[in-house]
Amino acid sequence: MTLDGGSLAAGNGKGAEDIIAAMLEMIAPYERQLPIGLGIYGTTIYVDFFVPSMQIIVESKWQGSAGTVDEKLPYLAENILCMYPHKTLVVLSGSGWRPGAVAWLKQKLQPTEHEAMTTNEFMAWALKSRRGTTRQQDA
Repeated sequence: MTLDGGSLAAGNGKGAEDIIAAMLEMIAPYERQLPIGLGIYGTTIYVDFFVPSMQIIVESKWQGSAGTVDEKLPYLAENILCMYPHKTLVVLSGSGWRPGAVAWLKQKLQPTEHEAMTTNEFMAWALKSRRGTTRQQDA
């Protein structure tokens, strides 16, 4: 059996989401594929993860090879900035992003409470958050 590009990308995207899920499990309970309201086109938006205790949305975007996911970043950014009800972290995984795409999203979200970060940056954020959670539980 062979996988077409879309199937392979979906599989790798699921793997990236599973890594994020493992990191979130260290911090707090979360919900997956949660509807949060309507987007800029008037259709329902489902977020990859929502952490209720932190009121944080986490979106996962995978780009393993040259393709069109980075063309969807402006749509994602506009929805986050205009429609998302909570702070959002966008985790960008893979090495196939076009030059400038990741920097563009980081710059677009930078003046707000939202953030775009690489998987490694998300892991550092999760570990820092876990230390904060552990200290709060110890108190």
